[in-house]
Amino acid sequence: GLYLDNQFPRNVKRDENGYVTDMASCQKYTADGRDNGLQPPNVIEDEFDWHNMFVGQYNMGDVQFLNYISVNNHHSMYWKSSKNFADGRMWHMKDSLILNDPSDRIGSLQFLGPGGPHVFGIKDTVFAGGPTVNGVLAAGQHCGQGVAGGPCVSQYLLDGVDFSGVHSGQALIDFGAHATDPGEVLPIFLAGDNSLGGHRSMVSRYLNGFGLVSGCSQLGAEWSSGFG
Repeated sequence: GLYLDNQFPRNVKRDENGYVTDMASCQKYTADGRDNGLQPPNVIEDEFDWHNMFVGQYNMGDVQFLNYISVNNHHSMYWKSSKNFADGRMWHMKDSLILNDPSDRIGSLQFLGPGGPHVFGIKDTVFAGGPTVNGVLAAGQHCGQGVAGGPCVSQYLLDGVDFSGVHSGQALIDFGAHATDPGEVLPIFLAGDNSLGGHRSMVSRYLNGFGLVSGCSQLGAEWSSGFG
């Protein structure tokens, strides 16, 4: 399947032969502190993956998935760390389908999303089928482990995300996936619509002080027993 490893496209200065003319242009930031991520970002469009072990990448930023389709892969998406887009756009994944047919012996419905201090945006995307492992959409895979993204304060922003086709009894979200303790505590899920069942935000079940806040209560297993 598609596996991009480590990709952070930048505004590299090169000559007509492709040689780098300014090594400083390869860095994360410009000399005056601005984000040096490529603007506009690279776009992976109309990618289709089926029956693969791994799909995705380790660490990647300033790359957007558009019209991505995952069907019966062992990992619907495998991603360890990312960042905010340098050009200000919000959606890392848009107009996509994440599917798993349980009658096929290959695959599971698990989108292992990245950690790191950024807003990870998913828009107009459908998750359907089953089974899952820990949760359909997991925030902060391996966060705090080795080269995985940290700190684990990722904010997952959902808009037009549809979980209605996920088989009953499956957890729809998960805080951390094979992560250190902070990875299971610090991520937050946000939505301005009904992507989170009408809730505007959800935090980890370990932040049980939110149970004392008016209008906030502990949710069921489908929401990883988080507070919303």
